[in-house]
Amino acid sequence: MSILFGKNYKIYRKSKGEHVRGVWIEGKPFEGTIKADIQTLDPREIQGLNIGREDTEKIKIYTDDVLIISEEGTKQNGDIVLFRDKDYEVISYAPHQNDIINHNKYIAELREYDRSTTI
Repeated sequence: MSILFGKNYKIYRKSKGEHVRGVWIEGKPFEGTIKADIQTLDPREIQGLNIGREDTEKIKIYTDDVLIISEEGTKQNGDIVLFRDKDYEVISYAPHQNDIINHNKYIAELREYDRSTTI
């Protein structure tokens, strides 16, 4: 356990879809929770990232849990993390395994997400 002061946050995930006999079948929705420390990124941090859109609000997520990141050029969406009543899609991952406080760091970007499609 490496996250010191984490809180529980809701996540929404859709498994990868697939082609079945030439027809695209959407992935199944899932709702769960993660324990994480989440912080907003300030504009200077966003400029240095070189990911996502510079003008879109982003957050940093520190957690022991494994999240799915969106894959550009595929139909794989990243996990959606609910933070302060807003939906953020996970777009970047960096492991921090320094044997002091091991954790995963994710970056997520503000998105409009239809939660009615989850179970």
